[in-house]
Amino acid sequence: MEPRIIDAYVTSGKARIVFHSLGNWVSRKAEGNTESLRTAEAACFAADRNRFWQLHDLLFSLQGRPNSGVFSDEKIIAAAGQIGLDAGKLRTSLTRQVFAGRVQKDHDEGIARGVTSVPTFFINGHMIVGAQPYDAFKSVIDDALRAGGETKVRP
Repeated sequence: MEPRIIDAYVTSGKARIVFHSLGNWVSRKAEGNTESLRTAEAACFAADRNRFWQLHDLLFSLQGRPNSGVFSDEKIIAAAGQIGLDAGKLRTSLTRQVFAGRVQKDHDEGIARGVTSVPTFFINGHMIVGAQPYDAFKSVIDDALRAGGETKVRP
């Protein structure tokens, strides 16, 4: 449904998509860095270099079971290199946990808004939980556009 939303609403400037991660912060503290957190930190690194969506799409295409090694630091760095990001700088960023605070903030905000699973979407405050068909999003986006103001689709 994402490409359809982009074609129908984002490309025309009627809506924009804002992405926030919801990594498993509790597991990070108990067991060390989880893959979801490391990919979220890498996504922040990519976003600061205007490459978020490229890394997002590539990582989603490589998904496997959570914490199975699919997103080890080495594999995340290799994926980032495929889209032209500097592997050395990303490695340093991950080692120093440069974006850990931003990932924590996204997590806390999601929990405060009632997010208990992913994906969860907000369209101008209206929550849609789970992967839903395009028409579920279209209806809510169209209602938001009729109400006026900027329309944000937030996964």
